[in-house]
Amino acid sequence: MAQRWAAVQASRSGALALFELKDGSYAPVLASAVLPGIDHAELASFIILRTMTKAVRAYRDALRTKRTGA
Repeated sequence: MAQRWAAVQASRSGALALFELKDGSYAPVLASAVLPGIDHAELASFIILRTMTKAVRAYRDALRTKRTGA
């Protein structure tokens, strides 16, 4: 299987831009081939949290809530 490389750019406004390495340069993509099914708008809403630990915990809690329907 071919190895895929991806990049994510986060802006100060909380927007995420996804890129994939194609033919030696990064090209923007709308969805991740590496992590299909990720809601990028939802994920972006957590990058404004003060620490990475808080962001990861909040995102994990949101995913659990979505999965259990609570």
